[in-house]
Amino acid sequence: MSAQDRSPSIAFHPNGLGLQLQSRDPTKWAGCRCSTGIRVVGSSSPDKTQQQQQQQGYSFECTILDKEGLVRVGWSSEDASLQLGTDANGYGYGGTGMKSNANKYDPFPTKSNKVQFTMGDVIGCHLKITNDDANSKHAATISFSKNGEMLGEAFEVPRTNKPLSLFPAICVKNAECEVNFGSNPDNPLKFPLPEECSAMAAILKDMAVMNPTDVVALQLSQQKKSNRKGPMAIVIEPTRDLAEQSYKAFCDLGKRLQETPIEAALLVGGVKPTQTLKMLDQNRCDVLVGTPPILASYMKKGTIQPSRCRFFVLDEADELISTDSVDHIRSIFGRIVASTDPNQSRFDRLQTCFFSATLHSKEVRDLAAELCDKPMWVDLRGQNDSILPDTVHHCVVDITPSAASAKQWLKDDNLIETDAVHRGGKLNAKVEIDKLSDQASKNSECIKQFKPRAVLDIMDKFSMEQVLIFSRTNLDCDLMEKFLKQVGGAGGMGVSDKYSCRVLAGMRSMEERRASLEAFKDGEVRILIATDVAARGIDIDSLPFVINCTIPDKSETYVHRVGRVGRAGRMGVAVSLVSTVKERVWFCKKGNKPPCADTRDFEKGGNCVWYDEPKYMEAISKLLSKNSVPIFKLQWPDLELPIEIQSIVKNGGYGEHAKSGGSLNPETKAKMLSIESQAKQLSITESNLQTDYWNLRHKFSSIATKQ
Repeated sequence: MSAQDRSPSIAFHPNGLGLQLQSRDPTKWAGCRCSTGIRVVGSSSPDKTQQQQQQQGYSFECTILDKEGLVRVGWSSEDASLQLGTDANGYGYGGTGMKSNANKYDPFPTKSNKVQFTMGDVIGCHLKITNDDANSKHAATISFSKNGEMLGEAFEVPRTNKPLSLFPAICVKNAECEVNFGSNPDNPLKFPLPEECSAMAAILKDMAVMNPTDVVALQLSQQKKSNRKGPMAIVIEPTRDLAEQSYKAFCDLGKRLQETPIEAALLVGGVKPTQTLKMLDQNRCDVLVGTPPILASYMKKGTIQPSRCRFFVLDEADELISTDSVDHIRSIFGRIVASTDPNQSRFDRLQTCFFSATLHSKEVRDLAAELCDKPMWVDLRGQNDSILPDTVHHCVVDITPSAASAKQWLKDDNLIETDAVHRGGKLNAKVEIDKLSDQASKNSECIKQFKPRAVLDIMDKFSMEQVLIFSRTNLDCDLMEKFLKQVGGAGGMGVSDKYSCRVLAGMRSMEERRASLEAFKDGEVRILIATDVAARGIDIDSLPFVINCTIPDKSETYVHRVGRVGRAGRMGVAVSLVSTVKERVWFCKKGNKPPCADTRDFEKGGNCVWYDEPKYMEAISKLLSKNSVPIFKLQWPDLELPIEIQSIVKNGGYGEHAKSGGSLNPETKAKMLSIESQAKQLSITESNLQTDYWNLRHKFSSIATKQ
């Protein structure tokens, strides 16, 4: 049915088999016409083949889906009223059993007493075209059937001297029905067709006529599109890695939409923009994914034209705000708005979307209020406003510098290379704990010595074969990688090395980061060492374990880190190493990166601070408690696991789906079961809406190409 040639109250819903339509206005009729009609009169000198074609007929079916209101079905010309049967070129048959034309309502001319129809009835609408002979009295005949029973001829369509085309038409009042043109082989017409009739979907090319209303709408659409340039959607990500992941997801989506593919492009630092710039120049980019400074720069240069943009997406919005990207976002948004036609349809207006697992900060709300008009919030948090899945076990391992059984690691021949905070920023300088001037520094260096070894013990205790390790800085990642390669014995490569590892950190090249992530996903290495660049959005299928070598100073970051496990109902463990004392760490002035020669306190102009993990852990504990999530406390180096965790480790349950009766909270399980059917229906509805949109776009594009 035509999306243009319809009453405002008519709504469509493609259910995958037919096309449902409805209007719930109980006070007046609402109608619509098909986007394709049949040429009844129009060829002045038809050849023999055309004469044979014009002796054929075409049919469609309409199934009544409720008994609340009334439905009228039939045929009408493009200039007829949408209230079917109220003028000379509208021919209708209604649920009351009356036929209507030119606003005249007559009983159906049939011997059957069952001409009324209601819910469940299938009405066949049949149009037979006579030979285009000037001497014939009529150009076509219209008949109807009910549940396969022919009710007889209802109308003779008079011949005119002007071209005449008739279109399938439906008119409803507070009712719903489903139209079937026979185009879906999985949903054929329910009843046999009259002799010489074919399904509307089989209409011959020479007989088909496009609805003039659709033609005008298409021309306007093409005219507008020709004046618009740039991507239809701009997606902003906080990091290159996340941008690349989203870009790949859009590419994968485009490949799956075979008839209506979308084309995505990527603009981030460290990746050559040649292909993207070519796509933008040729106006072939539908979705543009990138990071704020790069997108803002190219938009300022005029390389990115924003006039076609209708979707502006801020992914991990809170992280974008915290990384000082707001000015870039405002710049991009302002240019999009400035290029928008204020008189355009509401359906063409810009839609701005914010996404994140932690989206409730004042800064996010303020920016949403600035960029959005009456924003609607969609909160997927569960019971008790939970932002943490109960498929994740949270373990805290206290690391104390006075652990007697760990003192063996403090011998000179066992000391490992640390971040040089206590060695004046000299990585190659010898570690000499006893020569440090104060006890706080000695304790801090002990923590640095103990944490890498605790990681090994934790991996062994939990039988970890795949683990994501979060380190605080790029330097910390480098040192952890060096340590694991030394203890692994196989150079840190290959699954034969139980400590094989790769690094995903901001200071590595884009190519290396991409290769590291792919190697970890493909199981080529067991360990991925990462900064918080991987904490947001990076999707690693069935990941069972996360280790926080240093807990973050923000609870929101902890949520994103542990969110890498326990996904899609799979069990996971997040183990956090927490120093019981303050640790001296790098916190460099802008423009510096560790290690630095100036190890004074940051507030005194240096590049170091005392990192208070107990304080940060207290905030995280409150968050977990609020969400009714327990914390399992472990002591290193003993690491005595709770019985519940021991059982899952023994059975290899982490990384697998939570089994019935397992660790899922009973209330959560009950809630999930209660919304299962609604979630499935929502998925179907979303799929249908997206399919309808892309099918319409493809249809109009195809017609334009043919013309």
